[in-house]
Amino acid sequence: MSNETGLRVDLTDFDQKFTELMLNTIPELVGEALYEEGLQLLEDADDRSPQTPYKEGDLRASRAVDRPIIRDDEILVSVGFNMPYAAYQEAGQREDGTHVIKDWTRDHVPDPGAHFLESKLVNLAPQRFQRVADYIKAHAK
Repeated sequence: MSNETGLRVDLTDFDQKFTELMLNTIPELVGEALYEEGLQLLEDADDRSPQTPYKEGDLRASRAVDRPIIRDDEILVSVGFNMPYAAYQEAGQREDGTHVIKDWTRDHVPDPGAHFLESKLVNLAPQRFQRVADYIKAHAK
C-alpha cells in the first residue's frame, strides 16, 4: 500500500496470520469451549432440578459429549445420552406419540418431566454463553 508520501506498508504477514486465526484458531477455541460447556450441561442435568430421570437402566451413565466438528461456517458439538430410550425420555413420549411416560423416576426423587436436558440449556443460557466466552478469552494466545 502506498500513498503520496511514499510510505509503503506490507500487510502480507498480517493477512496470513489473520486468515489463520479466523479459519483455524478461533473455530478450534470455540469448539473446545462448547465441548467443555457440553460436559457442564450433562453435570447440570444430573445435579440440578429437574434431574435426569432414574428409575432403572443406565441413562445417567450413558451421557456423552462428542468432540467438536468444525466445517465451513458451523461448529457442532453433540450432547446427550446414548441409550435407545434416551430421546423419548427427554421428549416425554416416543416420536409416534406412544409410550407416554407417567412415572419417570423412583418415588423418593421428584419426577423431572419432559425436557430435563433442554431446560438446563435454555434456563441457564446466559451463564453458559459467559462460560464459553471466558474459556475463549482464557485460552486465546
